[in-house]
Amino acid sequence: MIVFPVPDDVISVTRTYSWRLKQNFAPHENYLAGMRAVRRPMHVYVGAADQLLVPEKMRDEFQSQRGDIPVSILANMGHADMVIRPEAVGAVVADFQP
Repeated sequence: MIVFPVPDDVISVTRTYSWRLKQNFAPHENYLAGMRAVRRPMHVYVGAADQLLVPEKMRDEFQSQRGDIPVSILANMGHADMVIRPEAVGAVVADFQP
């Protein structure tokens, strides 16, 4: 088994990633076609301090393919924060408040 360690200074849901897990988290080869194929309402959230993605690039990629899919960049949130910090959920909920 091939594993990749997560640096000690990165908060993560796992301490290592296997090759299979890494492949599952990676975009597939034709990810732009996948963006275009979305048929349900969608809103994308990415942390401004994401350690794996460049938030502005992600927003630009979605906008280039699907201008109808909003991408919100959440301040002070990293990659794993989107699923492990209650503040991330609160920020998403607040985004939907009128």
